[in-house]
Amino acid sequence: MKFIKNKLTIVVVLLSVCFLVLIGISEKDTKIVKSSNAFQNGTGVILNSMQKGVYSLSRGIKDYLSFLFSFNQVKIQNEELKAQNTKLLQKAQDYDSLIKKYDSIAAMVGFEDEKSGYNYLGCEITGISGTSYLDGYIINKGTKDGVNKRMVVVCGDGLVGQITKCEANWSVIQTITNENINVACRVESTQEEGMLKGYKDENNNQMSKLTQLDENSQVQVGAVIYTSNTGAIYPKGIRVGSVLEVSEDKAKLTKTAVIEPFVDFNKLQVVFIVIPKDKTKIAY
Repeated sequence: MKFIKNKLTIVVVLLSVCFLVLIGISEKDTKIVKSSNAFQNGTGVILNSMQKGVYSLSRGIKDYLSFLFSFNQVKIQNEELKAQNTKLLQKAQDYDSLIKKYDSIAAMVGFEDEKSGYNYLGCEITGISGTSYLDGYIINKGTKDGVNKRMVVVCGDGLVGQITKCEANWSVIQTITNENINVACRVESTQEEGMLKGYKDENNNQMSKLTQLDENSQVQVGAVIYTSNTGAIYPKGIRVGSVLEVSEDKAKLTKTAVIEPFVDFNKLQVVFIVIPKDKTKIAY
């Protein structure tokens, strides 16, 4: 009986020890698992941070490359727009030039009808003779086209000047603002006559002046001046300009009128040479 009790005690003790061992092993495993989980969690945080950094970097590179591509496209489009703008501007200038030529030719139609004793040779201005238009224009017609020195040159607005030099394919025009040109003219309102010459005012503006007017002349500011045909070179009645001011020379007992030409010499493109049908009546 005593043996059985001792045996039961031993079994209880053994079972208790085993139970305690199992508890110890379980706690150890739990610590190991917790340690493993902590390592995994730390590694995960680091990996997540690295992934975020790599993603942000790749996204930034992608955005930068996209910007460079877009900028290059915009630059190409800008150059194309510039080229188109240049073409449109050139077309506008060509159109404006054609309009001016048309206006000049249209104005000459009435001039031709009015002065039917002449032929009119259309010419284009190809350059200037000297340093500015004040020295003269170069035109694309010459002796082979029937042009001679001293022939009169006009445009739709009025008198331009005179041919002063001729070659086979080109000629030189000196305008009425040149001091070398003299034109017999008449005041429309008073029918007084005088001599037109080139004139430079105190501000170096090139104009013309009508000299040799009588001291009792009644010419007024705004009066229109025409050619008079005295001297048998210039056809009668070509518009020249209008009077800007009148001055008196008491020593010479004459008056002088400053004339603003009707022709805008800065914008002149097309001119017409007046060729008499009967050249025997012209003192060339």
